[in-house]
Amino acid sequence: METKKCWTTLMTVKSYLPGVICLAKSLMRVKTRFPLLVLVPNIESEETDLSREDYDELIKIGSNYDFRFIEIKEINRVHWNASRYIWDHFKEVSTKIRVWDIEGYDLVGFLDADMCVIRNMDELLELDLDENTIAACHACTCNPLKNPLYPKSWTPDNCAYTKGSIYPESNNVPPITNSESYFNSGMMILHPSKSKFNEIFNHLTNHKNPDKIPFPDQDLLNEVYKGNWIGLPYIYNALKTLRNCHSSIWSDKHVKNVHYIIIDKPWKEDIVKMRAVNVDERGDIWVLNNWWWKVYNDEEWEDGDFEDIVALNGNYMKNGIRI
Repeated sequence: METKKCWTTLMTVKSYLPGVICLAKSLMRVKTRFPLLVLVPNIESEETDLSREDYDELIKIGSNYDFRFIEIKEINRVHWNASRYIWDHFKEVSTKIRVWDIEGYDLVGFLDADMCVIRNMDELLELDLDENTIAACHACTCNPLKNPLYPKSWTPDNCAYTKGSIYPESNNVPPITNSESYFNSGMMILHPSKSKFNEIFNHLTNHKNPDKIPFPDQDLLNEVYKGNWIGLPYIYNALKTLRNCHSSIWSDKHVKNVHYIIIDKPWKEDIVKMRAVNVDERGDIWVLNNWWWKVYNDEEWEDGDFEDIVALNGNYMKNGIRI
């Protein structure tokens, strides 16, 4: 019997609609073979600022693809009672565990709504995983913004990417994964399972100290899957901060999926204004935000979009030339 597979994402508030639209467009742009299942609040039973019109807009975006690309699935939220969160929008992400409650699919690739797929990565949905194992990318624990709410152990010296392979091996080789490793839950390959959902849900509702997991779903899932996850190369969940924090491994030309973490999302930026300013004034994240807007606006890639700046032995290189 053929295995049913899909990509899936979660949208619980209207402010993330641009993110989901861009994610859908990015998957279509790289000609994925698999549909996108969008998990959204059940309008009849859940308080939400989303509407049927928003759901219809998403379906329309996918209507011109080779198959019915976008499917909407209404779900009930999973509520979490932590008294503090690293970022306010984390109040919504515990609902992410609903991905394990999906029916009708054997293997799922979960993608956060603030991601943009730059190159086809359908190979992830060909991974051979057992039902109790997930595949994910290591989190960067450098804490570049020096957020005081982050764990004290989150320093560059303890980061998996500091200890891992250097460019170019890092494009194909993830950092070493052991029982102490910690993954970012923005991209996960998993088998949906009612029994696994119940296990995760029970772990959540019976947690003895919810304030110890301020990254709600990520901390929770790292506890549940401790020692039972496979590490993937960073290119499949290229956290936007890696381009600066770990320039020795980053390669524009190899990244497949950018994760626009933290609160300053690209859709909140005035891209027309930013493109008009001097290159030196655009900031570290300019290149990545420009990628997002090109996908969102259906713009073609141009020479220079992928700069491929990396640092080797302290020398910065651009497209193989020392600068």
